[in-house]
Amino acid sequence: MYLTAPFKYLLLLALAILLLATRSVIAGTAEDFHLVKGETLPEGFEYVPLRISGSIGDVHLNHTGTIEEILAKVADENPGFKIEDVLTSAGPAVDTLNTLDKRTKSDLACYPFSGQPTWKPVEARYIRDGISYLQKVTALCWVEGHKCSRISCSYKSAISLCNVTPVRKGLSCSYMASYAQDILNKCTYEVGIMRFVGGQAWDTQGYNINVYRDTSC
Repeated sequence: MYLTAPFKYLLLLALAILLLATRSVIAGTAEDFHLVKGETLPEGFEYVPLRISGSIGDVHLNHTGTIEEILAKVADENPGFKIEDVLTSAGPAVDTLNTLDKRTKSDLACYPFSGQPTWKPVEARYIRDGISYLQKVTALCWVEGHKCSRISCSYKSAISLCNVTPVRKGLSCSYMASYAQDILNKCTYEVGIMRFVGGQAWDTQGYNINVYRDTSC
């Protein structure tokens, strides 16, 4: 069918408006998604196991669990693999808010959160270890739509990833670590000789990273 020039123009305009409307639905801050800041698990959401696909060094990854659980499985499957060596090995370069034009990173909030009494901070050293593990993998962290997954959890100190869109997402694990690093950089505080941290970082593409106390690990 032959389309006249005016009709083509109107069709392109309609498609542009539709694309803009779609982007406005999937891109925004916490308020745009009608979610409460400081909720580790939004109402109606549930935790599901994380799946990681990719590699760490020469080892192929296609596993479920937190990064700590996955590294333990890899060590069982590969006798020459040592978890303690992961922290000292080189990994992909990770961009934080200090080194990166913010791209789609949006709001970042630190503990405490008004009206969220269950949110508790954690020792910063355990979050730092979780970040280091995540930085060492060249892999995607997969989370289902309207679900949250713990991407790191040890010593009751968790980093979780929540996907607030209905679409399953595969996100760079090392890039997800950069959000936790942003929280570590901006939200760490001292109590005596101890250092604690808690916070939440959002991306306009419909996901957020939480750093908080989680008694499941």
